[in-house]
Amino acid sequence: MGLTERRMQGRAVIVTGSGSGIGREIAIAFAGAGASVVVVDIDGEGVTETVRLCVEKAREYSDVANGGQIGEKMLGLQRDIGSSEAIGAVVEACVAKFGRLDCVVNNAASQAIADLENITEAHWDSVMAINVRAAMLFVQHALPYLTAQPGGSIVNIASLVAEMPIPGRIAYNTSKAALLGLTRSLAVELGLRGIRVNAISPGHIMSRGEAVWRQDNSVEEQRVMESSYALGRCGRPEEVASAAVFLASSDASFITGHNLLVDGGMSILCPETSVHRAARLE
Repeated sequence: MGLTERRMQGRAVIVTGSGSGIGREIAIAFAGAGASVVVVDIDGEGVTETVRLCVEKAREYSDVANGGQIGEKMLGLQRDIGSSEAIGAVVEACVAKFGRLDCVVNNAASQAIADLENITEAHWDSVMAINVRAAMLFVQHALPYLTAQPGGSIVNIASLVAEMPIPGRIAYNTSKAALLGLTRSLAVELGLRGIRVNAISPGHIMSRGEAVWRQDNSVEEQRVMESSYALGRCGRPEEVASAAVFLASSDASFITGHNLLVDGGMSILCPETSVHRAARLE
């Protein structure tokens, strides 16, 4: 990213679930784009590492960023965002630190798995609380500050499973479909206030890195998964991160209520084609 691409310069962003994986890359991308970043995760060590990486990324442009005081542009918070009080505290900490809040990226998610026969009410409620309720509460708490800034935005990280559910993950699938509904509802609710609300639905992303992904999956599994994508490969976290920065920036000033598929064409490839591709590959 070049200096002319620092399109989030002077803005403050909260990224939830940013202690690892896709969330970490999103936080790093915003830091590289010039934003002040609040890193939020239940994993304290992950928060510390993400803040370090954000500072490292921002230092690549230290000659134009905050007089070189890069560390002052990052805030790490170890928090469980299961309650309204905790979410409100995160928003207030951001405003206290940076004096503003321009964007919330709702990335934190519970991926707990249970099928219909074995799911409990507690499991269902826990997944919905993190994946849907927390996203709504972050917007509610952030609203007074977003309306004070021109071009405020929300980016919700959904999933292809909202439209292409995976068996045995009934709560997770449903929560991501609900998150898309929340995205559209918020977009029409907040549009006249100048606040844009969009979602990103990633395909399979190598969230822990390609080397780990290849170690965890057999050659056959890799071949089958990659053949399911029009581009012939799975995605990388930084590719989702780039999309998040775009949607939060003024480059997307006339885009709201949209679900951006960052899926390498998985959702459009005929299943018959992917089967034949997998069968032909050695």
